Amino acid sequence: MNDSAGARTLASYFDAFGPAPEWDDIVNWPPDVFALTSLVLDHTESYRFVVAPPVGWHWPPLRDWCEEVRDAAAV
Repeated sequence: MNDSAGARTLASYFDAFGPAPEWDDIVNWPPDVFALTSLVLDHTESYRFVVAPPVGWHWPPLRDWCEEVRDAAAV
């Protein structure tokens, strides 16, 4: 979706299958996390950038990608 009014969020993907568990409880059961990430990667087709990035692009997109992910997870 191109306009921000219709933009999807992780919560909106999960809520589409409601009733969903509390957002903070999702990570307590790993299959929920896997299902959610699988759904988002499939719907957005982002998996293509990891498997076969466009010519001239590389994965991960940032040199310090692992550190960025760890920092985001620590919040």
